[in-house]
Parts: sequence; C-alpha cells; structure tokens
Amino acid sequence: MDFENDLEELSKLFESDTLEEPSNVHEPCDQPGTVHSKKVNKTPAKSIIENSKFHTKSEIHNGDTDSSDDEDNKYTENQTYTEAGRTIKNVLKKQSNSSTNYFESTSWKTKKTTLASLSSSPPVLPKTAATKDIYSDPFFGIRIINPLVSSQVLQERMVGKTPVTFSKLVKHIQTGEKSSDWVLAGVIVSKFIKTSQKGNPYACWTLSDLREGLTTVSVFLFGKAYKELWKTSTHIVVGILNATPLDNKESSRDIAALSVLNPDQIMIWGQSKDLGVCKARKKNGEPCTSFVNKNQCEFCVYHVKQEYRKFTGRAELQASWGGGLNELKN
Repeated sequence: MDFENDLEELSKLFESDTLEEPSNVHEPCDQPGTVHSKKVNKTPAKSIIENSKFHTKSEIHNGDTDSSDDEDNKYTENQTYTEAGRTIKNVLKKQSNSSTNYFESTSWKTKKTTLASLSSSPPVLPKTAATKDIYSDPFFGIRIINPLVSSQVLQERMVGKTPVTFSKLVKHIQTGEKSSDWVLAGVIVSKFIKTSQKGNPYACWTLSDLREGLTTVSVFLFGKAYKELWKTSTHIVVGILNATPLDNKESSRDIAALSVLNPDQIMIWGQSKDLGVCKARKKNGEPCTSFVNKNQCEFCVYHVKQEYRKFTGRAELQASWGGGLNELKN
C-alpha cells in the first residue's frame, strides 16, 4: 500500500502546471536588459531549485530597488558599448555593400568613388580577384597600390577614348582632334587652394607621370569639381577626361595648364607606388621637398646634378694635380 501511495504522489508531482521562466537571453534586435518570458515544462524539483535562485538576496540592490533595477544597473555599461558597436557595425556594413560593386561604380560619367577617405589616405578594399597590391595601368604604365579600378573596368571605360601621355600632351593640345574624347593620367604630386578675385575658391593640382624628366601639368578645379574633389590628397593617381586647355605662362615649369569644371571628368584610380620625396638636404640644412620617382632615384634632378658637378670638379682637380706631378718628375 505504501508503494502504491508513493507512486500516486509521484504522478501528481509530474502533473504540475506550466511555469513562467524569466530568460536573460536577449534577441539580437532588442535592447540589453530586456527580459523575455517563455513557457517551458518544468518538474517540481527543478522549479523549486530555480525559484530559490530568484529569491536570493540581490548582489546589486539592498532592498530599496527591485530586480528590474538590477538588470538596468547591470547592463548600463553594456548598453554604451552596444550603441558604439552598432554604429561600427552599420559603417562596416555600408562599406561592405559599397565595395561589392566598387569597381563597376567608378566611372568618368557615372557615380564616382567617394573621396572622403582619400583626403588622408586611400581606402583599403577587401582582397578580391580584382584587387592587387601593386598594379600598372595598361594605358600609361603608372604603378598603383591597392587600385580602385580594375584593369578590365578601365579598359571598358577607355573604349573610344584616346590615351594622351605627357610627352604627347602639348602636340595634342595644338593639333589634336577637339571633338574626340581623350584621357590624361598622372599622379598628384602637389596641390594648393586659392580664392579668385571674385571670391570663388579653386584648387590646383600638379600632376606628373613620374617618367624621365619628371614633367608636370597644372590642373585647375573650378565650380562643382572643386566642391567635390578639393579634399583629394597627393600621391593619388587620377585619370582626367577631356580637360580644357588654358593659356600656360612662359615662366611656368609645367608643360601645360588644364581646367576641369565637372567632377565626372575625373576618375580616381588609386595610390601611387613610386612617388617619393628627395632625400637630400638644402644648403640651409632643411630637407629637400622636390618629388622624385623613388623606384628610379631617391634624389631630385637638382641634387643629382649638384653631386655630378662636385664629382667632375674633383676629377679635374685630380687631373691638374696629376699633370703637375708629372712635370716635376720630368
């Protein structure tokens, strides 16, 4: 009889009602500290054990507050970090979405590359089949780090356009077909911003192809081109479509002067691999600021010629001293 009574009592225990269990597991879309309730079947023994946990003394409040205050206090710091993390996540998501079609969206006449990050340093793109550490464009041979335009896309954009190198630029301006599309590409080696007499700001880039002679071209940005591209930094490689020739001063070191009004005429290709600064020092001891192609020589033309003169001067001096000694011997 006792055994049957025990079985009956045990069966009654297992027929207990459904209990509400507070859950501290947060759904991804909810704020930290939110408590959810979900129905689960609990045995009386387990319910007693877990209910005893809920009635233990709070580690945070001293009786003047309830358990909800515990949750708020407990997750205050987590809320701060979650907001920051959410912001970073959104930024990374936007970058990821924009980089998906990054190569396809960069064009002379369509949506261009965002230039905010190029003001200080070029953006770092995810490693893809179209992204290489070092890349030479197929038309001008300029070496680029982390290119923003793939070779395939560039070849597509260049269809029907004439690539004009620095060595052929002057002749093209004088005798070239004005009705046909043409493209000039170079590295921004220096830049400055000024204000016109009418009070309108404009920018001037000095471009070079970094080839022998280190010839330069001035490119003036006016109007909308200035507003959208004035933050573009040096070391950036650009391709310019149908720039307007300007009268170049005879005293200018640049072989030509060009102007751009529409930002769609300029395509950002990436960062130059070879642009550097001369490692020599001026007579006053200050570092030389002349640009160089560091892949060819780490010193500018002026300091190379200066060293050559010193070397030839020593050679002539040695020759003269050598002749004098021969005469003394005779």
